[in-house]
Amino acid sequence: MSDLLADLRAQLGDRYRIERELGGGGMSRVFVAEELALGRRVVLKVLPPDMAATVNTDRFRREVQFVARLQHPHIVPVLATGEDAGTLWYSMPYVDGDTLRGRMSAGAMTVREVITVWRDMLDALSYAHKAGVVHRDIKPDNVLLSGRHAVVTDFGIAKAVASATSTDGGSAALTGIGFVVGTPAYMAPEQAAGMTEIDPRADVYSTALVAYEMFTGTSPFGGMTPARALASQVQTMPAAPRTLRVDLPPAIDALLMRCLAKELDDRPASADAVLEALDAIDTAGGATTPAAQTKGAGGAARTAPASRGRGIAFLGVALAAAGVATWLLMKGGSTRTASAPTERDLLIVASFAHEAKDSSYSRAVSEALRIDLQQSPKVRVAEPQLVARTLQAMRVAPDAELNDSLARDLGRRTGAKAFVTGALRPLGTGYAITARLVSVADGSEVAALREPAKSSSELLDAIDRLSKALREQAGESVSSLRASPALPSVTTASIDALVAYAVATEYMRNGEQFLASQQYEKALEIDSTFASAWSGLSTALSNMQVRRADRDRAVLRAFNLRSKLPPVERLKIESRYHSARGEFTEEMAAHKALLAIEPTNYAALNNLGRLMMGQGRYAEAEPLLRAALVSRPGSIAPWEMLYDAALARGDSALVDSLRRTSTSVSSPRAPIAVASDRAASAGDYTSIAKLLDSILASKPAVDVQGPAATRRFTLQLLRGQLGTAERDLNGALSELAAKVDPSAMFEGAANLAEARIVALDDSSGARARLAKLETLVARSGAAAEDQKTLYRAFVHARAGNVAQARRMLAAAEPLLPRDTTWRNWIGGEIALAEGRPADAVRSFRRVLGAELFCTICGSGGLARSYDALGQRDSVVAIYEKMLANRDPEARWGEDVFERARALKRLGELYEERGNVAQAIRRYREFVELWKDADPALQPVVQDVRERIVQLEQKRG
Repeated sequence: MSDLLADLRAQLGDRYRIERELGGGGMSRVFVAEELALGRRVVLKVLPPDMAATVNTDRFRREVQFVARLQHPHIVPVLATGEDAGTLWYSMPYVDGDTLRGRMSAGAMTVREVITVWRDMLDALSYAHKAGVVHRDIKPDNVLLSGRHAVVTDFGIAKAVASATSTDGGSAALTGIGFVVGTPAYMAPEQAAGMTEIDPRADVYSTALVAYEMFTGTSPFGGMTPARALASQVQTMPAAPRTLRVDLPPAIDALLMRCLAKELDDRPASADAVLEALDAIDTAGGATTPAAQTKGAGGAARTAPASRGRGIAFLGVALAAAGVATWLLMKGGSTRTASAPTERDLLIVASFAHEAKDSSYSRAVSEALRIDLQQSPKVRVAEPQLVARTLQAMRVAPDAELNDSLARDLGRRTGAKAFVTGALRPLGTGYAITARLVSVADGSEVAALREPAKSSSELLDAIDRLSKALREQAGESVSSLRASPALPSVTTASIDALVAYAVATEYMRNGEQFLASQQYEKALEIDSTFASAWSGLSTALSNMQVRRADRDRAVLRAFNLRSKLPPVERLKIESRYHSARGEFTEEMAAHKALLAIEPTNYAALNNLGRLMMGQGRYAEAEPLLRAALVSRPGSIAPWEMLYDAALARGDSALVDSLRRTSTSVSSPRAPIAVASDRAASAGDYTSIAKLLDSILASKPAVDVQGPAATRRFTLQLLRGQLGTAERDLNGALSELAAKVDPSAMFEGAANLAEARIVALDDSSGARARLAKLETLVARSGAAAEDQKTLYRAFVHARAGNVAQARRMLAAAEPLLPRDTTWRNWIGGEIALAEGRPADAVRSFRRVLGAELFCTICGSGGLARSYDALGQRDSVVAIYEKMLANRDPEARWGEDVFERARALKRLGELYEERGNVAQAIRRYREFVELWKDADPALQPVVQDVRERIVQLEQKRG
């Protein structure tokens, strides 16, 4: 305590004269000080060092600055916030008076006194809620009494700490290092359950608990352990306050119990609503009863029996009724005000028979119809991926021709109302296209249509007429059809380009992304304005995670041609465009707009779930991903993300359930994901190594081989097998890179250079390798987006090539994401290389939690910075938080270059402290990780083994 006080006086002495410490809660240490420039007394609130070490500084300051705008008679305002030498603080006016906690401990409060305080609290909350601020930590300690009135303090601070610290991106009950964000005894059930979207009704609940305690002298959930209090908030209703205070007006009793409802929609909707109810009670004279407090026998407050089931029902809300729940989530409303849009009828486009010499034309007819029918506001067309997944579930090949019988079975499985089928027949020098609309329910023919084409050049116009006739049969208005553009203008004027596009679509149905990308490129060579082909190419390349420059170019071309796309496809490409630019807010908006049109759209559900996962908002991601799986059964992407979310949250029941359903996932990656993700979540990299070796030995397809080989390479670096990794890079990975993505070699070479710094402490060797890499990049002619410039700059900084890192960072400025994560990350390494650890702390703290898809990335750099400053407690806190993370992808992102050092350093620090058990535990994990490391690293492993023996002897 004295060290922190001395540090504060040294850091802030020119601005504040610190008088004394008042104490503090779990989230701050509180000091009384004089602000020298204005001669006024203030309160300085300082985050504890262990918490401050893991806080994203920029995010914390943004949140505090936002709430500093609150100006209200019953709100204690934030005056200033700052960061000095790694210490985060904010200041508020000093209020000369007692806390509500102190007042309650002094004796019973009258009903009138309680209502006055309650009303002041609600008045403050009403103002804040309208400004978009939810307090999240209402409790007697945060209410001050000044004269006859109450003022509320620390508005928005719980949100600021949660947003800047927690691994779930917001307002979970606990941060990643165990601090309670909010106070368990006063926390709303949705906060206690870990939900991240908290609205004003949470404050209504907490304020009612404070009022309950003022009226009765009893805190319903006080005196419990934090874990017990959190569980009780979700599951247990407190006793009615009139059972503890018999003279309490019935209307007040009823209002309190409404405010304390576990279900959100059972509470008053706002602080204003509670104020109105209080005013109505006052007007009716219901709150004028003289004060008296009644307790049970012996003076002990009686406790009501637990109400079983309500908490379980509350926790199940997020997972119930995926379609409606998803719509409500998107609209941000409640069941009282929002209604789901009408879902358009699903239609399947089946195979068209062919009697022409070139059967590819019949595939083009099906594909052109599918594209044009997507413009209809009356129907939605089954996507090729949905068809493929459903066929596989039916044990039918995904590329099977959809005859009438199979199309009808498919319709029953997917819920389609009808299917379209037909034939393409030669007719003189031209063709005749026939189409039938068939009911799935009874197989009856709803409509039969025929259109002639004098030649192949007129095929698209004939398909356009046919499609519009089908749309009219489906109930689309004449005015809508007239406003709809002609098929060639929304697809291509070239039947050959359409043929190539149809072939690409078939490959996509079969999951053959590489072959699909080649066909999309063929279509674009014929017609470079074919928007759907650009969109398809961007999807295929994105799924393979290769050739970023080509990916971005495809997205940009599709975006510029988006007026030629049907509405759903247009929103899809807009979301991809914003994603490529790092504009995640705009990407989310595009997904939500798509769901407003089509609530069961797979792409929007899956990608919105992906974004929630990336922010660590697992509870919000789950219903979206579940709905995506319902929309497209057997899909690997939402299934694997659900699996990762379950692992990250420690939900063993969901993990086991998903593992059992992995056989229904129509991708060879599913069994790999089951084994590797679970092992990565637990840090069990030995079993992953065996799995990857067996997969690659089986010579899998490129789509599996590429990710498996890349992961094995990074795993070798993690386990200290640099020699084996280098052989893989120059052998198997080099061949794959030449075939799929040549720029992958740049990243691999930079990985090896960084590994030499981490494992061998060989900065000079790393610099030599980087020099060769720069020559390779210069000769490659690769596009700027594919040169891995930002990562190369990072490794240069870590190797001590500071000037080179700065030049590359400046050159890559257009590539920086919006949140400037890379700039701060590279800046932190530069500061460390230049011997400025305090500056490095500031940079790395801006990285931690800001990286969208890795909530712990930057932990290693931050720990090394605190180590350089000699702040060992912070080093331990950061490393332990990093190792406690259970998100498999986040683990891969940081463990590769930081896990070995973290384990060894933790062992050393615990040994220094005399914590023998923890030291042995971390040392053993290090030995297990590096037991098969290169010979050059074995002396380090042997030294750690000897330390373990010595510690075990010491422990006896």
